[in-house]
Amino acid sequence: MCLSPAATHVVSPTDRELVARAGCAVVNCSWARLDDVPFRRLSSGGDRLLPFLVASNPTKYGQWYTLSSAEALAAALYITGFKADALAVMACFTWGDSFWQLNTRYLDAYAACADAPAVLAAQQRFMDDIERERENRAKEDRSLDFPTSSSDGSDGSGDSEDDGHACSGAFRVRNPNAGRGPGGSEGGSAEEESSGDESEDEGLDAAFERTHVGEDT
Repeated sequence: MCLSPAATHVVSPTDRELVARAGCAVVNCSWARLDDVPFRRLSSGGDRLLPFLVASNPTKYGQWYTLSSAEALAAALYITGFKADALAVMACFTWGDSFWQLNTRYLDAYAACADAPAVLAAQQRFMDDIERERENRAKEDRSLDFPTSSSDGSDGSGDSEDDGHACSGAFRVRNPNAGRGPGGSEGGSAEEESSGDESEDEGLDAAFERTHVGEDT
């Protein structure tokens, strides 16, 4: 089974036999350079897509679907029933626990599905829940009555840099994994995708050395 952005079938527990027999691979490429990847030449006959999940890696933290190769591999192993191997993959990264914190709820639901259509149905339920939560938060934000001037009576003209953003800080979430490489050292900027790819390659090498897909239940 090969995880690929160009696949048309979603991973499901019914792929367990395929993974046990032939293993699980991933097309290791940059999300920013998908157009440069010759996906037609990489077709394996067992290409799969992942359902909705949230990235926890330092470069793409909090983004939907844009998982790193290691995260994708761990997710596929988890969904197909090889949970110990999935845990071993993410254990190679200092930010690995964040992946489970963000996604265990989703992964458990997918792993409990009978087939691919059931996985897609579970994904849709999650998307519906997210949309409802988004709508509710939007209503709450509109109901808040923020003052248009500072409490000391000034007109606030000296704070032009923050105009329109008075409450934005309350809704910002810091990326807890920024700059964290696989070995625990503080790396460069998490926004530099090339450095993130290099760190992930190191972690993937370690993961493949430690992980062997077996009959884990």
